[in-house]
Amino acid sequence: VTQAETIDRFRSVRVDLDRFARASAMLETADQLVQEGDVNPRLYQMLVGALRTLDGSDSPLVVPAFFWKVLALEGFRPEVEVCVQCGEPGPLVAFDVESGGLLCRTCRRGQSVSPEAVELLQMILGGRLNEVLARPTSPAAHEVDHLATRAVEHHLERRLRSVTVLDH
Repeated sequence: VTQAETIDRFRSVRVDLDRFARASAMLETADQLVQEGDVNPRLYQMLVGALRTLDGSDSPLVVPAFFWKVLALEGFRPEVEVCVQCGEPGPLVAFDVESGGLLCRTCRRGQSVSPEAVELLQMILGGRLNEVLARPTSPAAHEVDHLATRAVEHHLERRLRSVTVLDH
């Protein structure tokens, strides 16, 4: 490389410690997913798009949405429309990372989830991300964030170091 030119400065990400920490979590995830020497243009596009979104939006759902979308890209999209165990449409009341999605009352195991968190997951993975990011912050956002982190760490088979910064 003999020359480089900055395309996006991500000013809000650079000057806001919270946004910087959230961007670090996305970068660490992308770094762990790509093997050295491999090229993954779709992941790169998703990462740049997520960083641009984070630069312009303070929504707490930017990072978890990126995590869920990355899992889907990697072929590990969780089942969020029907019970992953029996196929019943609901009500869906729990999420189990080992099973790969949401579960009904009969099959329930894993972590309990609120109806609003179920709706947010369905919207994120159903192509309604802009609508999700425009919503006011709610307790369900924290649920979705926690589940996304657990799912990504399960897929990577390691803890994300940058996520611990977000918890403090």
